[in-house]
Amino acid sequence: MEGIPIYNVNNNCATGSTALHMCYNLVRGGVYSCGLALGFEKMERGSLGVKYTDRTNPLDKIVIRAEDLCPNSGPGGPFAPRLFGNAGEEHMKLFGTDRTHFAKVAAKNHKHSLNNPYSQFQKGYSVEEILKSPQITSLLTKLQCCPTSDGAGAAIICNEAKVKEWKLEDQAV
Repeated sequence: MEGIPIYNVNNNCATGSTALHMCYNLVRGGVYSCGLALGFEKMERGSLGVKYTDRTNPLDKIVIRAEDLCPNSGPGGPFAPRLFGNAGEEHMKLFGTDRTHFAKVAAKNHKHSLNNPYSQFQKGYSVEEILKSPQITSLLTKLQCCPTSDGAGAAIICNEAKVKEWKLEDQAV
């Protein structure tokens, strides 16, 4: 693979979508004619904690800023739900959303899991059940948080010229 540029992306639970967004923009911007966004994760059991305490966490400034923006969200609880919960708190301040809006997203996602035989959770939940589940952060409940799990995905992004060159116009996507 000599001469093939490789970018390493790390963005917690959003790593895959960030890699896909980056690949899409590199192709759309004409930097490359084709790219592969590939992601995988092999997790440890249980809630994620701080892995390396002998060095500064690269997200320290983000965590501090998130807690400055949302001081009532509380410092307790697992790191990722706190970070995403703080983002939700900021969204509520900026756009007027409320807890029910976020619970509706979780209910929709749980409903989709019913159609996925590989889903960790095979049960749908109502908005009310989601809001009544144990609180993880000031905003998020247990049923709004992702379980720790392994996963992988890949997508090939090509510009129109590559699609035509490789005669892929009629291929199902």
